[in-house]
Amino acid sequence: MFRENNDIGSCSNSRIIKQKHQQSNQLKQAGRSALNSASYAKDNISNAYSSTTGQSSVIEDTPYITAKAWCIYDAKTGQYQRGHHTNEIREMASLTKMATLLVSLRLVERFKLDPTQLYFSVSENAANTKGTTSRLEENEWVLVKDLFYGLMLPSGNDSAVVLAENFGCLLYFDSIGQNKVFQEIHSVDVTEDIYVRDYMKLFLKEMNGICEEFNLKSTKFNNPHGLVNKHNYSTCNDLARLTYFCLKNEEFRKIVATKTYRAVVKYVQFDNKVIERSILWENTNKLLDRGFKGVKTGITAAAGACLSSWYTQTIDEYSKEECNIIIIVLGSVNQEQRFQDTIRLADWYVQRLKDKIYESNYY
Repeated sequence: MFRENNDIGSCSNSRIIKQKHQQSNQLKQAGRSALNSASYAKDNISNAYSSTTGQSSVIEDTPYITAKAWCIYDAKTGQYQRGHHTNEIREMASLTKMATLLVSLRLVERFKLDPTQLYFSVSENAANTKGTTSRLEENEWVLVKDLFYGLMLPSGNDSAVVLAENFGCLLYFDSIGQNKVFQEIHSVDVTEDIYVRDYMKLFLKEMNGICEEFNLKSTKFNNPHGLVNKHNYSTCNDLARLTYFCLKNEEFRKIVATKTYRAVVKYVQFDNKVIERSILWENTNKLLDRGFKGVKTGITAAAGACLSSWYTQTIDEYSKEECNIIIIVLGSVNQEQRFQDTIRLADWYVQRLKDKIYESNYY
């Protein structure tokens, strides 16, 4: 279960009006303008939504977005700004891992653990988890800190299971009043533990606990990684709020902003010889260093291509006014399009803010 340090080594018609008897070039130009405006409205009306209820509105035109649902939130206040089908319940793919990381970071603090010194074990179940992987192998040992990056950069489903099983083990011992030993341990071993499924349930209970804490009424976590599961679901609104609360954690912000990370994993042979190997992980988020600070990609057949993003940009040098927003897109048509959808929404929102500044300064 627990080991000392030396055991292991150190996501109609628009009724276009055409003038039959145009008498001047001015009227012709007006006709062409009307045609262009009607065409633009037709292309964009399906994406214009003014409230979280999902009721259509043509007050403001929004860009064409392939995502089935999307929303924009103020990253400073956590307030809704704009969206489409924002309360539609959908699977969320690897955006699930935002909650996995936040719960893990909180448990480190609660149990006063050192993630740079504590090793977690890789079970057969974790190593054989399908989907995106951080390339961990059964019976290896990985530092908790490294697992955070293996979870979020390559979107390792195996890392998600390792964290859930091992933290679940600690949760179990905490539930029976045995948490005092946590200060003395340097590793957790669940590789041959018959109660490992119970440990997973305890970790998921913690994940669902933050749903209640953050008032995520339409969210439920049924696994720690986001693989297809109809009982693992959320909405744009809830995921934006989850992102908002996650970004309050400094370590979370640091991890999701990292582009590459190298980890060293260990394997202990029968003769107690320790074998080490190095793994390089690259972030699946292609928007880093383009004004985007993170946070998480995701894709499954059921969820489609998904992405949670944190975007900041100074939009007025004189007033230092800044755009600081969270963007969620769920169900984009493919992996690349989720990035393009997000960029379009960010550009559109920034332009709205610039227009407001211009209007306030000159009118």
